[in-house]
Amino acid sequence: MTPPLLRFDALSVALPAQRGALFAPIDLTLHPGEMTVISAPSGHGKSPALRAAIGAQPRTTGTVTCLGRDLSQLTAAELLLLRRRVGFVPAKGGLLSNLGLHDNLTLLWRYHDLATSDQLEQRAKEVCSELGLGDLHGRPLATASYLERHLIAIGRAWLPHPPLLILDEPTFGLDEETAIDVWRRLAALRKRYQVAMLTATSHPGLALRFGGTHLPLQPAEAP
Repeated sequence: MTPPLLRFDALSVALPAQRGALFAPIDLTLHPGEMTVISAPSGHGKSPALRAAIGAQPRTTGTVTCLGRDLSQLTAAELLLLRRRVGFVPAKGGLLSNLGLHDNLTLLWRYHDLATSDQLEQRAKEVCSELGLGDLHGRPLATASYLERHLIAIGRAWLPHPPLLILDEPTFGLDEETAIDVWRRLAALRKRYQVAMLTATSHPGLALRFGGTHLPLQPAEAP
């Protein structure tokens, strides 16, 4: 089997203003094409667990290995380079209201100057096709449906074709039918490109209809 793209060994995290860990230590191993679904009630550590996967959340215990690198051994500059190789979708998408739909989709690539204009346009077309989005040029954010907003946030992370996608509540605020549509499209990406996915959700049942491993967070005081 190929080496894992992401591994947690007895990982737990804590917030600066809170005493003790947010959840009991967790282990996971994620290979290409696999999905792990982290679940817990709101405020119980799902988002910090995802941020720990890219070294953006300090660990309380354990180790994190991402794309073959032990994050505790990386410098700040090395961490930034690694994060460019991982697609991260924050909770609620993180789209910018002062940018149009196409500019939101291509923002990170343009910011990091990772491709020529022609390469960027070609990749943007491919992502729109892969996610079932139409032409985004000239459209302000206010014209986008809730589904389009979620897909654009996913597309922005998927644009550089990373081997690993980390998605924080990728169906937040969607009705069940629309949420299932999003999970179906994500499953198609996994199947076609063997991209690994780590996702957090308060409603794991919908995600797990399309495969994956469930990892419910337990309170830190649990045995």
